[in-house]
Amino acid sequence: MLFVFPSGLSAHPHVFITQSIQIVFNDKGLAGFKVRWQFDDMFSAMIAGDYDKNENGRLEAAEKKAIRKEAFEPLAEHNYFTFIKIDGKSFQVQYIKDFEARLENKRLQYRFLIPCHVTAISHSKKLTVATYDSTYYGHSVCR
Repeated sequence: MLFVFPSGLSAHPHVFITQSIQIVFNDKGLAGFKVRWQFDDMFSAMIAGDYDKNENGRLEAAEKKAIRKEAFEPLAEHNYFTFIKIDGKSFQVQYIKDFEARLENKRLQYRFLIPCHVTAISHSKKLTVATYDSTYYGHSVCR
């Protein structure tokens, strides 16, 4: 393949995530979504190797701050891989709250809240939440 496509191969970095989303309500209606990502062993080991400077298997405050800035915040340009529609209209994720990075049994977890306020009213609204990497689908491996 290298000889057929000598300058055109590209690879997508594969990261496998187990995700859960919890819908959060308050007294006004929908408040947002609590998201938990648990990463695969390889990505977890890479982040731990880069950021767990004292190699104690736990992320200290300064290490978490660096992870947020360098490994998490760049995901904002990709909507944190979370795509929300309310009655068919796209909701742009503006920011996240309560970011937490932790290592549990050598597995990296991110936890954060995506604020999305929808006031409760007398008629229903259709809410769609999808999570995916939009940069992956639609790009070919060989160009």
